[in-house]
This record gives sequence, structure tokens and C-alpha cells, in this order.
Amino acid sequence: ALAAAAAHLFLEASLLTECCRWSETALAALDEKDRGTRREMELQTALGQSLMLARGNSDEARYSLSRGLELAEQLGDLRSQLRLLGRLFIFDHRRGNCLNAFLLARRRRIVAANIGDPASIAEANWSLGFSNYSAGNQPDAELNWGPSLAESDSIDTGIDRDTRTCMRYGMVAVRWLRGFPDQSANIARETIEEGMSFRDPSAFCTCLIFRGFTFLRMGYWSEAEKTLERIISHARKYSLPPYESIGLAMRGMLSISRGEAEAGIGLVRGAVDALHAGRYELHNPVFLGALAEGLAMRSRIDEALTAIDEAIARVGRNGQLFSLPEFMRIRGEI
Repeated sequence: ALAAAAAHLFLEASLLTECCRWSETALAALDEKDRGTRREMELQTALGQSLMLARGNSDEARYSLSRGLELAEQLGDLRSQLRLLGRLFIFDHRRGNCLNAFLLARRRRIVAANIGDPASIAEANWSLGFSNYSAGNQPDAELNWGPSLAESDSIDTGIDRDTRTCMRYGMVAVRWLRGFPDQSANIARETIEEGMSFRDPSAFCTCLIFRGFTFLRMGYWSEAEKTLERIISHARKYSLPPYESIGLAMRGMLSISRGEAEAGIGLVRGAVDALHAGRYELHNPVFLGALAEGLAMRSRIDEALTAIDEAIARVGRNGQLFSLPEFMRIRGEI
């Protein structure tokens, strides 16, 4: 019982290595009578989440999250189902399995409807909107996020700031992709305040990543640089290695955009290798596209074509089609 309580406290405090250790200890010590109970469900949830964030997207992490969901369903615990479907959704997106993540988002929306409160529905709409955004369905993503954002701005619905801010940053990307760059930039600048705190440190990174990519696409180099440095420092502070690698890859993208191709190529390649080692593939197609541009700037045409063809193949396999038009532009220019 002490180990179980400690695991929960470590997770709440984002002490992920400690959470992994205490969760594993508590699960190994479970009596037979405690297996299949709420205690095991909470321990599997804590272990799966901390493994995913601290050590990468391993099969062990997915097993723990799936086992937790199985128990939540057996116990009829809808709120735990909503939470675990959300964690599995994040896991599959991070692994680059966006098609399966879409299925999980739809399941999450059904569970949220059964719970019925605005906060649960908003959490599910965040997942569904992210899947639509990734698949290139920008109008549907906006329909998923818009009503919950309007509701959270007008009345006290219990929608937490993490969810609300993630949806607003999703709208940054959607507004850009739908051809409204001024609106996108304004939302990006207004949403995150200096010193703002999040309940979930990884959610803050997600918001900064949306913001950083938007400024990179728009050519706002100074704002992009400030954002990606915040990603790196925040990831280091909370021991989130994948997000640090994403920030470093974005630093490489910025170097390439500024014409510093050789430095950018090294940064992007190193970060992509680190993300691949941790089985975090979500953003690697975009980074491969940037790598292709950097290689082309150095007249390394065969390598550039290999990189952009790999990016195109990946999004074709995983359903992450919002990037495909940009990749086709890059290939045409190479």
C-alpha cells in the first residue's frame, strides 16, 4: 500500500523515474486478492504513463496502459476509461500509429458522452480534433475544438486549463493550414503567458511544439527560436527526453531555414535518431522534410530525395496526411 501511494505521489509531482521504480515494486508485491482490483488498475496506469514519458514508448508501457484500461472496463469505471484511452491515444500517436489513435479517440468520445459532463467531452474532443488535424481534416478538427473552447470561455464548466490551452494551440495549426496566418499568429502569441504552469508538464510541451512549428512555417525566426528554447529547457527541467529531442530538431530546422544547412543537418539527424531509439515517431516525418531541404541546399540531391521519399512513405502508412502537400512541394523543388 505504501509503494502504491508513493507511486501516485511521484507521478503527480512528475518524478517519473521514481514513479517507475515504486510502481514496479508495488505491482511485484501485489497479493493475489489485489490483482484485478482498483489498486492494480491505478498502479498499471502510473507505471504505463511514467514509462512512456521517462523511458520511451516501449511495449511494456503499452501493456501497462492496456491492462489498466482492461481493469477499468471490468470495474465499470468510466472516468478511468476516459483517462486511459487518452494515454493510449497519446502513446499510439507518439509511436506514429495515427490510424489506431484515431480509433481510440472515437472510443474516448463514446465514453465521454456516457459520462456526460462538459469537461469529459472537452477532453475527448481534444483527442478527436488532434486525430482529424493529423489526418488533414482541418474543418472537422475545428468543429471538434471550437464548441468546447467557446463553452470554456463563457461559463465555468470544469474544463481544465491544460485541455483548453491544448485546443487553442491546435487551433493555431488549423487556422494556419486553412489559410488564416494572421489569426494563427495572434492565437499563438496570446495563449501562453510567461511563467504559466500546467498540471501536466508534457501538455505544456505539446502546446509549445504547436507554437514553434507555426512560427517556423511563417518565417518568424526570432519567435520560433524563443519557443524552441523553452521546449528544451522545460523538457530538461521535468526529465522529458523526447521533448528535448524535438526541441533540438526544431533548432536544426531553424538553422536550415536561416541558410545554416550543415549545422541544421547535424541537429536534425541526431534528434531523429534519438527519437527513433525511443520509438517516438510522431514528428519525424516533418523533421525528415526539413532534413531533405538542408541536404538539397548542400547539393546532396540523392540523400535529399531519400529523406523526402521516406517522409512521404511514412505519412502514407500512418495516416498523418496534413504534411503531404508540403512534402510534395519539397520534392518538386529538389
